[in-house]
Amino acid sequence: MSRAWFYYYGTPGSEQVAGNYIYSDFFPVCETTGEFICSVLGLYDPNTYGPFPVPFSIDTNLQGYITDALAADTAKPSGFLIKPYVYMRYV
Repeated sequence: MSRAWFYYYGTPGSEQVAGNYIYSDFFPVCETTGEFICSVLGLYDPNTYGPFPVPFSIDTNLQGYITDALAADTAKPSGFLIKPYVYMRYV
């Protein structure tokens, strides 16, 4: 498994469902702040999960980053020299 970008195409309130994200072969146009999830850097196993990320119950770090990002309206994790795994957007 490796990590890849997945674009969120679900509705508000269903951000913790991996099936609401779809594989992207490029970094989606997102922001570091916003009210909604834009994209995540999820675990990618196309042979098992197709174009969707590995379920967040397996990728618990990403699950926590999504929760934190929604609470703070900012990309997570955050900090000096830390690469965010969750990016945000405004609608």
